[in-house]
Amino acid sequence: NSDARRYSQLFGDHATPDLDAQDGEAVLDLGPYSAVVFVPA
Repeated sequence: NSDARRYSQLFGDHATPDLDAQDGEAVLDLGPYSAVVFVPA
């Protein structure tokens, strides 16, 4: 989690859950300093 407070006290420590796509669509909620890479399983 690149928004973890261990990197800076200004970061929000926003959780990044797994992505659950249905019918080719999904909603992803990321923190402001987050970077996430998803690969097909």
